[in-house]
Amino acid sequence: YLKPKYEYTIFIRSSEMQVKLFNHVVDVELNQSKSQSSFSFNSLFKLFETFLLIGLHPAALTIREDRLANNLDDDFYKMDNTENGKAIKEKIALDDIPVVDGHTSQIINVIKNTPRWYEKYFSEARDMSNLTLSGKLYVLNAIIEDSLKHRQKIVIFSQSLVCLDLISRYFVTGIMYPPDSKSKYWVENKNFYRIDGSTSLSHRTNYITLFNDKKKTDVKVMLISTRAGGLGINLKGASRVVLCDSSWNPSWEVQSMFRVYRIGQDKPVFVYRLVSEGVLEE
Repeated sequence: YLKPKYEYTIFIRSSEMQVKLFNHVVDVELNQSKSQSSFSFNSLFKLFETFLLIGLHPAALTIREDRLANNLDDDFYKMDNTENGKAIKEKIALDDIPVVDGHTSQIINVIKNTPRWYEKYFSEARDMSNLTLSGKLYVLNAIIEDSLKHRQKIVIFSQSLVCLDLISRYFVTGIMYPPDSKSKYWVENKNFYRIDGSTSLSHRTNYITLFNDKKKTDVKVMLISTRAGGLGINLKGASRVVLCDSSWNPSWEVQSMFRVYRIGQDKPVFVYRLVSEGVLEE
């Protein structure tokens, strides 16, 4: 029989900088979009993504724009094939904006040729490594610390590759809680694994096998894109699940937590859903 599952939704206050960024998006970006003919569904979808990234950490905006400028996909833009997902695809197609590898050419041109609006508040050189600018990452770090002290493995889900990029960067640069007493820095493919849409089937299978192996005590964390790893995999080696952001489709979150809470799990499972308080995500 399965051990208990405990779910916690943690509402997290925004930092002063995050509040300024939220207000800017509402007061400037949103009002500007409304003034331009019609406010499309695609604009609303992108606005929601921007709010999620600000709620993660202001640095996520920098990473997002770098990915778009380099024409790299983010899982946030990849829809599922449910009826709801198909309907959204059709609605976005009606916006009649030319698409280049999952991104609109319009968005790419704006990113390459326009100063980044958030630089008025956020300095990459000064603020990139400041964990206190994000309540979410501060809480995530505390969950990681507590889990490692109890020798429990953690699976961290996000619907955005930007989020996974940022957490990975904070791991390898020693900003997050260290993997053990011997090292300040995390090592990818040793202390943590990452599965997203670009991960090959052979690597995915190998990562899951090693992560679930109780003898592999060096492995602490699995970072997973909700779209790529929310279905059809078994991560019973973990007992802690963190959902870093809220999905427009709640079934993705349910499927994610059941990657860990499933037949073969011999420990109580703790699920932490991180939600930015008082903004669009809540």
